[in-house]
Amino acid sequence: MQANKSFDGAIANLLICYLTCGWKHPLAELSRVIRPGGYLYLGTLLKEWGFTSVLWKHAPQEFLRDPVSNFRGLKYRRIVSRISRELKRHGAGFPSRQELMDFLEALGFEEITVVSTYWGGGVALRARAGRKPLPSESPLVSP
Repeated sequence: MQANKSFDGAIANLLICYLTCGWKHPLAELSRVIRPGGYLYLGTLLKEWGFTSVLWKHAPQEFLRDPVSNFRGLKYRRIVSRISRELKRHGAGFPSRQELMDFLEALGFEEITVVSTYWGGGVALRARAGRKPLPSESPLVSP
């Protein structure tokens, strides 16, 4: 276990949505170890994400732009869908955009900058750790 406020920042790209322990505890842990004024860089898929629906909605124009990559995407669709189903069955979950923003604010993150990714099914964000410490018995940091 790392000491409280021991890092200047943290990067978690496409990680929290695939953890079977859920996404809140890992974010609370990152909040605990980032120094005030440090940054969290986070990329995640959201509840709105659906590989199959996104694929069929955007495949025609993407196929024209890059046919080889799209052929690979079609080939791997079943594998990705199966992995997503299994992860959800074991407790992994995608937050909604609002759930994620509310939770980051509750953890004390400030200046949250968000960019939509994956045709609106994901986000990339930067958030600055706030100056106020979390109480050690906060329900936000318990598993």
